[in-house]
Amino acid sequence: MDRMFERLQMIELEWPLPLPDGKMYYDDFYERMCHVLVNNICVSCACIDHSPTAGMMVTVDVELLRSLRIDPDEVPFPFHCGLECIDLESIMIDRLGLSLSTGGQQCMYLCTSCHKCLHIDQLPPKALANHHWLSCQSPDFQPPELKDLSWIDSIIIT
Repeated sequence: MDRMFERLQMIELEWPLPLPDGKMYYDDFYERMCHVLVNNICVSCACIDHSPTAGMMVTVDVELLRSLRIDPDEVPFPFHCGLECIDLESIMIDRLGLSLSTGGQQCMYLCTSCHKCLHIDQLPPKALANHHWLSCQSPDFQPPELKDLSWIDSIIIT
C-alpha cells in the first residue's frame, strides 16, 4: 500500500501532464479529411464515392465505353460531355467523372462494378445509358402518368 501511495504522490507531482503535440493531431486530421472530401463520381452510373479504393481512375477509352452508346432520339435532353471522341459516338456518361491527370491527359473515374461490366463489353445495370436518367430528369420531361407518383413509387419504377 505504501508503494501505491508513493506512486500516486509522484503522479500528483507531475500533474498536469504536458500536452501532446497538436500539430501531429492536426496533420492526421487533415490527411483523413483529404481522403474523404474527394467526390469520386463514376462516369457510367454517376454514383458518388469518397473512398479512393472503391473504383479506379483510367484514361478515357472510347472502346471501353462503347457499351454506353445510346440512341440520341431516346433522350429528350442534351447529354454531351464535351469530349469530342465520346460525343461523336453518342456515349452517355456523367461528365462530373472526368478530370485531367497531371500530364494533361483526360481521365475518368469508374466504380469497380461498372468497370467489370464494361471490361467484358456489358452494359452496367446502374449505368445512365440503361435509362437511369429517367429519375434524374426534370418533371417537364415526365409523361403525365408518372407526374403524380410518390417518391417511393418513382424509386421502384426506376
